[in-house]
Amino acid sequence: EILAFPQFWHNGSVYSFSERARPNHGIMFFTGSSASYASGGSPCAEASPTDIVYVPKGARYTVAFSGNDDKAGMSNYLINFVLTDSHGEELALSDGIAVYAVGSSDVFCEKFAEISRQSMTAFYPPCRVKAALYDLLCDISQSLRNEIIPKTSALILPATNYIAENYLSGDVSLKKLAEISCMSEANFRRVFAKSVGVSPKEYILRLKFGTAATLLEHGGYTV
Repeated sequence: EILAFPQFWHNGSVYSFSERARPNHGIMFFTGSSASYASGGSPCAEASPTDIVYVPKGARYTVAFSGNDDKAGMSNYLINFVLTDSHGEELALSDGIAVYAVGSSDVFCEKFAEISRQSMTAFYPPCRVKAALYDLLCDISQSLRNEIIPKTSALILPATNYIAENYLSGDVSLKKLAEISCMSEANFRRVFAKSVGVSPKEYILRLKFGTAATLLEHGGYTV
């Protein structure tokens, strides 16, 4: 099921999933506002206009909006969805809230807008909306891969090879990756971020975006 629509949070608005877990996954494109996310009482993510935010099903958090003084002005697009395989098993793209600054913001904004229009129009068949979501995931995945692939370092090559083989089902904890690379966890995190440009957790999430899009394309997963 896919449900997409624009939102109109104004400066000072607060929304909370702290008492109940989020019932589905969400991807947002911020247009006219910024947002501060907190989980368990601690800040966990910040989003600005043109950022894309992913929030997993089951997350408990509070989000505070700022920067949109026009109460009639749109703050963001939101796409709610559940991603499952043919056996009904769900795939989460991240264990926590993730924020992405991607290029070609006008392109992404239009794709979010089109999915919202399709979702809110009764005569659009679900397969059309699914196809549009697939295209969006592909574009996000491609944008993220373009940022990280050229920067891979020989120092963390054993870890990136291990991640490639195990990121969907194996042990890809920071402890395991540092062990494979013969480094302390703190040093591995620093070297990995310097070599690749993102943290190990972010790297794994970007690979999952690509896998999700591919599976949607070839029918292995449904939305």
